[in-house]
Amino acid sequence: MPTRLILSLLVFGTLAFPDSAWSAEPCSPLGMKPQALKELRQQQWQLSDHRQRQQLAKAMLACLASPDPIMRDEIAFESLSFWMRGKLLDVDTIRHISEQLQQQLSTNQITKHHDFARPFAALVLAEVARVDRVTPFMTELERNHMVKQAATFLSTVNDYRGYDEKQGWRHGVAHGADWMLQLSLNPALTAAHHQLMLEALATQIKTDQHFYQYGESERLMMPVLYLALRSPIDQAAWQQWFEMLLQTELDLKKTTQKSLARRHNLQAFCNVLYVNVQESKKAELQEKLLLPLISTIKKLN
Repeated sequence: MPTRLILSLLVFGTLAFPDSAWSAEPCSPLGMKPQALKELRQQQWQLSDHRQRQQLAKAMLACLASPDPIMRDEIAFESLSFWMRGKLLDVDTIRHISEQLQQQLSTNQITKHHDFARPFAALVLAEVARVDRVTPFMTELERNHMVKQAATFLSTVNDYRGYDEKQGWRHGVAHGADWMLQLSLNPALTAAHHQLMLEALATQIKTDQHFYQYGESERLMMPVLYLALRSPIDQAAWQQWFEMLLQTELDLKKTTQKSLARRHNLQAFCNVLYVNVQESKKAELQEKLLLPLISTIKKLN
């Protein structure tokens, strides 16, 4: 049977496989078995039937909560990202994806595997935000709602697990920062949006709950860098923002786990931001950030 026909039959669930072929908690969008999904990935997600692709994209959302890192990351996220970046999903499908995932993030209900579902929902929403940046489709109200959702998500992440050899990535802070990055690049956002985003970013930049070790500081730095480049926020406001990063009841010169974590995370963020500001060679960026950034680095040393 030709591969294309097999894929067509699998999408509509007319080709059956025994349950024994499934993992303990399989991901089977529209009845597709893991092996068929892996074959589709090997074919670079080429699915010629437009309607089937839209249906499969919507069904892939359930796989973002899969405890299997291959199904969650390499299948669900990668397919959705590929189709969105390739302009292969229509606006109705992308809007459905956005609404479903934002609704999922807005609920406080603890569901099975929510520790995977939430950070990967944020990562896919970063791709939705990218689509809107490249080819605007959101209304002003929708965009405003997304900024608020992204800010709420990032500022409330309290699961700092990164990579696990068996379970793969969770990486909530980094995924939230990626969402912020795509929003920071959108020219339709306002200074008020930028301020809200900076407040949320600051919450995790200065956290004392965890020592970042999976590249979180670099990911948090990127939206800050682009906000400084694109936002009308002036040097005085940036000075206030950096001063706010240092505000704490902790004695940062005292050796405790919290004080060490706070200094570690702030230093990592400031150092990588300093290097990128210097390397940018952009006068407007250096004018806004260098003085408050150097002052902050000195106070941390």
